[in-house]
Amino acid sequence: MDDGSGVNTTKRNNYQPESSVATTKTLYDTTHTNNEVSELLDNSQNNYSSSSDEVSYITNFTNTILKECGFISGGRGSGKSRLGMLLTNILLANGVMVKVMDSSRQWLKHSSVPTYYTIPIPKYGGYIAYWDLPNLWNTIYDCSRLSTIELTELVKGMMKEDFQEAVTLDEQGTPQRACYIFEESQNLIPSGSLRRNDYQEVNRFVTQGRNYGLSYIAITQRLATTDTTLVELSGVKFFGKVEGENTVRKAKAWVNKKLLETSRDFPVGRFIVQHGTYAKIEQFPCFETLHKPQRYIEPKPEKKGFWSRIFG
Repeated sequence: MDDGSGVNTTKRNNYQPESSVATTKTLYDTTHTNNEVSELLDNSQNNYSSSSDEVSYITNFTNTILKECGFISGGRGSGKSRLGMLLTNILLANGVMVKVMDSSRQWLKHSSVPTYYTIPIPKYGGYIAYWDLPNLWNTIYDCSRLSTIELTELVKGMMKEDFQEAVTLDEQGTPQRACYIFEESQNLIPSGSLRRNDYQEVNRFVTQGRNYGLSYIAITQRLATTDTTLVELSGVKFFGKVEGENTVRKAKAWVNKKLLETSRDFPVGRFIVQHGTYAKIEQFPCFETLHKPQRYIEPKPEKKGFWSRIFG
């Protein structure tokens, strides 16, 4: 990949957030017994707005994510991607720019992110892959055509450019407010990768980006094969239905055994929300946008008339 991935800076897209209201049910904290879980979830309801700035017991979700980042884990059919879309809609509604790296194409069908851009197969100069792409915010980058290695190289270049721009904006007194969304993050940041030399741009982004207004939400179905450092760095964690003993063993580092045992039978949308030393179970609605993302069309260069060509 060439320096900055050949990505050209583009202004953020205008966005009008969704204001749909869904319903979520009450919470379960670590002081309750397992027998009380179903009773708590069945007998009490609160209104939940997908454009508000409150998630579970985190009343200022946007600033919390910008300062601490987020992580979502869940097995197949747990609703982890829909939860990611719900949280992303909250960020958009509160003025945060987002960039979604998606190889699943689910975000093209259900999310409220305004535009999408399909990443082509890269050009190669020797063994180096490079792209000439617009650098867009509030956009889904459809990476489904890329190999895992190509995806990693693409994101490294984007992170490098966005980090440098965020530092410049901070020096000018206009700090960035932006968040990367990593769908299927186990492919992008697998176990042990953040210790490798070739992952230094990714490591700098996830460890230092929040100092300059750059955050992330990582989404994975394979907690066991995702870099532990990435999970540890994420201040807000969501654990859905667990699959496999390796996932259970790894999740015990952040959630107590009693809660994890209940998560084996979680229905779609039910997650353990962990922040600091506190954890609760919450049922989230299945997010569905009212407006599908639209394909980004690059503006054509303005054609100059005859006299303009002569006199410039």
